[in-house]
Amino acid sequence: MDGLLRISILISFSLVIASCCVAADTHATRNEGVLEGTWQASVSDSQLLVLTIENSRIELTAEINGTKEPSWTGKMSISKDSPKQHMDLIELSCGEKKLPDNKCLFRLRGDTLLIIGGGPNKRPSRFDSGPGSDPKTLVFFRVDSAKEQSVPSDVSKPPVVPQ
Repeated sequence: MDGLLRISILISFSLVIASCCVAADTHATRNEGVLEGTWQASVSDSQLLVLTIENSRIELTAEINGTKEPSWTGKMSISKDSPKQHMDLIELSCGEKKLPDNKCLFRLRGDTLLIIGGGPNKRPSRFDSGPGSDPKTLVFFRVDSAKEQSVPSDVSKPPVVPQ
């Protein structure tokens, strides 16, 4: 895969993920704690996304054909005032490059985390995927070795990425 295509893919994934999270502040809810850990999404036969959440810090790494490439880091916060599960990703950066904030919607069911982002100006109102939907929902599975991994039987679980 040439460099420009690889960068385009990483930026696209970064924007999708970034749009699902909320800025970290003192008004964080109990939900932030349950999201802590390492999550993995398979986006193709040769591409994995690894999302790491610790306190209000969030990091996305892409693994393409077995090679890990850091995508971005930033902060996450969950709105305590929203009836839906809104998250904002803020203070995002890829190396020295600043990235736009991302307004997201998330849903946590056991060890399965759905995230869809809408960018800096618009939060999605539902989880979309498939042809014609943009942005798309990403499905992450918890891969923390210390936690029990329970994935519904009708959902295939991606392989665990060695640390």
